[in-house]
Formats: sequence, C-alpha cells, structure tokens
Amino acid sequence: MASNRLPYFVAGLGMGVATGLLFAPKRGEDTRADIARAMEDGRGYVSDTSDGLRAAAADVAQRGKEVVQSQRDLLQSALDAGVKAYNQAHEDEA
Repeated sequence: MASNRLPYFVAGLGMGVATGLLFAPKRGEDTRADIARAMEDGRGYVSDTSDGLRAAAADVAQRGKEVVQSQRDLLQSALDAGVKAYNQAHEDEA
C-alpha cells in the first residue's frame, strides 16, 4: 500500500520544490542569510530562556528546601513536646 503512494509523494515533493524556486521572493544568498540570522536569533532566545528557567528552578528548589526545613523543625518541636508531656505524666504517676 505504501509503495503505491511513493511515486505520488516524490512527484508532489518535486512540484513543491519547483514552485518554491520559481516564486522565491529573494535570491538564494539573501534567503540563506535570513535563515542564518533567524537561527542565531532562535539560539539566543533558547539560551536566554534556558538561563531564566534554570534560575527559576534553582529558586523553587531553594524555597522547597526551606519549606522542608521548616516542617522538620515543627515536627521536631511537636515530638519534643510530646516526649516532655509523656515523661511528665509518668513522673506524676510515680
């Protein structure tokens, strides 16, 4: 089934290339320069965006560590209070 479609695909590809060459608004050199410029702009955008994401991820990680430490401190305080109350209750019984 796929082999029956291959000649049509190749013919369509050829017609697309031919049409693109006939109706191209710029010379090849200009088009290549535009593509190179767009690629460089895209590379800069990706670099800037990745730097921003990296900084945001580091900030989120730091806040997460702070929350974990805060919860750990609260849990330790509650545990200490529970042990103290338990010990005091056993001292009162004795």
